[in-house]
Amino acid sequence: MKYFKGHTMNSILTHSYHRWSKHGYKNYKKTHTQDIDINISIEDFITFFKCRKEKTSSAFSGRHLGHYKSITIAAQLGETTFAETLVHVINSSIASQTPLHRWQHSAQVMIEKGKGNFIEHLRIIQLFEADLNFVLHLIWGNRMIRNAQREQVLNDSQYSLPGQTCQSAIWNKV
Repeated sequence: MKYFKGHTMNSILTHSYHRWSKHGYKNYKKTHTQDIDINISIEDFITFFKCRKEKTSSAFSGRHLGHYKSITIAAQLGETTFAETLVHVINSSIASQTPLHRWQHSAQVMIEKGKGNFIEHLRIIQLFEADLNFVLHLIWGNRMIRNAQREQVLNDSQYSLPGQTCQSAIWNKV
């Protein structure tokens, strides 16, 4: 168990739960959702990286998106050794709940919006490793959101969902 300021994560979570339940949140909708598959397949790997642009920037470990793109092309041609190895490393990291060392770093980059040289006219983006971005996209952005939609546990005011547009929120106010 990992420690945070002298407390285990289990004790922190237990304390937070007791504090939460003491306030009597009765409107909280309790549902049992099905387990989300966190296992990543080679097909998931190929599907994600084959449609990515090679010029997309990633973090500074030296593993450029073009490397993953070439591994994807090789896997599509039948040479799956590299793809299988990467997928196995990613699955092992997820199963052991231990992030890879290169996943623990990111780069924040400021780029111009094209409106001038002022600080408020800059956009800040955060660059993650390409494989971490893949894992977050697949498990969090795809599987978890789809499961939450299926189980109807998302709030009605959540409009950034598949099948809805930005204008849906505006039309509901009119």
